[in-house]
Amino acid sequence: MKSGMWRLSALMFVLTLITLWGCTKGNYVAKPNEELYGTWTNESMTVQKETISATGYKAFSHISDSDSNAEATTQITNKWKDSEGNIWYKTLGTGTSGEWDGYKWQTLQKLSKSGTMREEVVHVIGTVKSESPFDPKSYPPTIDPKSPNYSLYYRAGN
Repeated sequence: MKSGMWRLSALMFVLTLITLWGCTKGNYVAKPNEELYGTWTNESMTVQKETISATGYKAFSHISDSDSNAEATTQITNKWKDSEGNIWYKTLGTGTSGEWDGYKWQTLQKLSKSGTMREEVVHVIGTVKSESPFDPKSYPPTIDPKSPNYSLYYRAGN
């Protein structure tokens, strides 16, 4: 009888550990008012305007455009503040229309402490058809302005 109770207790302990481990592995749960959300512009970029929201991402060739030329689903997987008060994000994206349709990428993004400037580096990891998996090791390691995949945007008045 004692042996059966010990085994049951051990099994319950192991199941509890597995459950807790699985919960801590999950992604960041985005809030409806994330600092990342909004309209971002820069006339010197190829994509001059971007809108980021809880429902996804839209790219516009020109600041004056009202119709997007590419769209994507996005997911925030991590968020933190550095010692200077800048806000950092790691995100996943999957193109759903336009020139990025079917592509998958991972980004490292930095918002200035004031929330008015956003820098990002994008790492394309493949296409949906290639079934390249999102990988925690595939995020860009730093924000490098010399990277060909670097972008700089400023918050539009929204």
